[in-house]
Amino acid sequence: MSSPQSEDYYVSISSVALNVREELGRNVDHIIFQTETGTFTKEISVQVSSGREHNEVFDPAIELSAQDRLSVSVQYPSRWQGKHTLGVTMELNEVMAKAQVDTHGQQTSLFKLHKHIEVAISLSRHLADGESSLDAPLPPTAGEPNASIGPIDAAVSIPQSEDTIHISSIALDVRQQFGNTVDHITFQTEPGSFKRDIDVEVSPGQEHKEVFDPVLELSPRDQLSVLMEYKSRQLGRRTLHITVRQSEVVKEARDDAHGNRTYMKFHKHIMVSMSISRGTPSRREISTTVESPHDGPLPPSTSDILRICPRFRLLLIGNSGVGKSTLIQKVFGIHDVDVSEASRGHADINREFIAADNGLFVLHDSVGLEAGESKSLAKVKQFIDGRRKQQHVKDKLHAVWVCLAVPYAEGRLLEAGVEEFLRDREKILGNIPIVVVLTKVDLLDGMLLQTLRNEGVEFKSVEEAQPKLEQLRSEFLEQYCTQPLVRAAGRRDIPRVAVSTKSGFRLEPTISELVKTTTSEIERYIKADPAYATAAEQPSIERNAPLYIAGMAQRVSIETKVDLTIALAKKRYWTILGSSLRFSDDKVKENLLAPHQDIIQVWNFNDPEMALLGDAFKAALLETSDLGVADNSKSSPTIAKRFMTYIADLIYVMKILIIIVPQGSVTSRDVALALQVYEESTYRTRVHLEIKDFSTDFTMLPGRRDRVLEKLEMLVRRYSITDEEVSRVRARIDAAQRSS
Repeated sequence: MSSPQSEDYYVSISSVALNVREELGRNVDHIIFQTETGTFTKEISVQVSSGREHNEVFDPAIELSAQDRLSVSVQYPSRWQGKHTLGVTMELNEVMAKAQVDTHGQQTSLFKLHKHIEVAISLSRHLADGESSLDAPLPPTAGEPNASIGPIDAAVSIPQSEDTIHISSIALDVRQQFGNTVDHITFQTEPGSFKRDIDVEVSPGQEHKEVFDPVLELSPRDQLSVLMEYKSRQLGRRTLHITVRQSEVVKEARDDAHGNRTYMKFHKHIMVSMSISRGTPSRREISTTVESPHDGPLPPSTSDILRICPRFRLLLIGNSGVGKSTLIQKVFGIHDVDVSEASRGHADINREFIAADNGLFVLHDSVGLEAGESKSLAKVKQFIDGRRKQQHVKDKLHAVWVCLAVPYAEGRLLEAGVEEFLRDREKILGNIPIVVVLTKVDLLDGMLLQTLRNEGVEFKSVEEAQPKLEQLRSEFLEQYCTQPLVRAAGRRDIPRVAVSTKSGFRLEPTISELVKTTTSEIERYIKADPAYATAAEQPSIERNAPLYIAGMAQRVSIETKVDLTIALAKKRYWTILGSSLRFSDDKVKENLLAPHQDIIQVWNFNDPEMALLGDAFKAALLETSDLGVADNSKSSPTIAKRFMTYIADLIYVMKILIIIVPQGSVTSRDVALALQVYEESTYRTRVHLEIKDFSTDFTMLPGRRDRVLEKLEMLVRRYSITDEEVSRVRARIDAAQRSS
């Protein structure tokens, strides 16, 4: 393998996009990313149809050194060869040589994996080991020892700006590979208008976030230095120096998925992330211009939740064939999951499954706890014990689902291993929530209908037989499911839900019931667990992060989404929205940004087109929330009502959208359809009339402000779609689409 002159150089690969052209005529269903030295391996099951693209994001980035190579392999079904595998291997020199800069300043290297498959590698940074500057030149490529190659982004001129950059916070992420604890940090600008020294303990694998209030101002003539001191075992006291210029921030700052402006800079094993407040005035300016208790953009709530607990961590226990895969697909609205098809005894409980189309949950799969399989139970106990000892909320286990197929042939519900697990669950789990999921209840209904026929019960349709069917089902579940569970668990209140994952089935709302039962158990767990019970002084968002992320991750229960939306909104910004602010039109839009982002994040659609965060969608909502009030009316009641209408409209559109798109990706067309359905609905007319006629004192007194919030919450809940109504509403929308 050829290599550059400097063996310390490497590139950081932030994402790899796979473009499958129409001509391939096959669906790629498996992708493997792997470095030759074995420092990185990632396998994913996907469905990339011909003419589509899959973009895999790596966080942390893949670090490709001069001594390594990256391989990308794909598999797809072949008519003659079964599974066909194609692959391409890339060296650091090739990646650098092929790097091109697009109009957004993104560096990308293109490779051909097949004549109909392209691989696009997005590069975030390149550095020599121990180097802190991003402007270091690249090493000469192999075969060109005398070539002088500038930075990978040298083709783009750095834009100049006379604006002062406002930095609200800086996060330092020390990765495990760094191997040293940072114990002192200095932030200072040059020339020396600002300096802050802090003593810290940032161990490998941890992060420190420093907040600046008032904001840290970086003018075009300034540069910011971040000095991190640590003690090296071999070299004693060392200082790592990273410098940031205003022009770099102007050029490279990007909006993340939540609309937050962020600039990142890397040492090999340390990431510096700066949160940029766009146009935020300094404390000096605020003191002379403020007209209300709040100025500047409202803060999103979900960003705090995702920082504390980015994913809902779920353990799934159950035999192959009980319907685990379908259950996960339904609850989390995904396609690419295959957790229950592993051969008996070979599921890896430590493997983290993170879906490509819903990154807010992480799944651990365990085989069933069958008789004679003591090793399986031991592995489950060991895994749970390890998760209970984790320090950070994000690494703990948040819930366990024990999946058991309803014994519709009157067979045995519980194996010996499951009985032991349930009997000792408090010792094994502590306060970790557990829910027993009784699957395939739709098959039971088929048997029970036949029982009714055999008994001579006459009925013209299944709907006509429902009363007797429900009675029989209840009796059967009590005898063959509830009683065995009670005997094993020693108590009757063991959480359990009988579910059907069959689309359009009468018991489809049971999936939503599973979500509500799980979140209820998580809430109980938070109150009972000592780690949370003693944390009363913590902000409630931090305390309740596992509960919130569970509600965000699921994509089936509208009621849970509404509850979470209201809970988060009331804690952060609804009190501000009802506080008699006098906003210009620009301020109205600016202060709706945080509620909009939070609501979109809570409903957690797979939105690759970013349609829900796009200007067109926001403009449509602003237009519908105008209530016919003249643009020059800036009175407090008018502004408060516009806020109320916008939020109510957005939440209702989300309800419709989750019905239209229960699984898969949301498109701009789906969003347009949801808006159309809402605009033509009687709900919109009623909500707008109630808000327009709403009369209260909109002054800033806390007691009066509550009336605004109570009214908004009442409207959101009253004009809602219950989980039981989802199938009926979905059928109506489908019928309307077919007729059009």
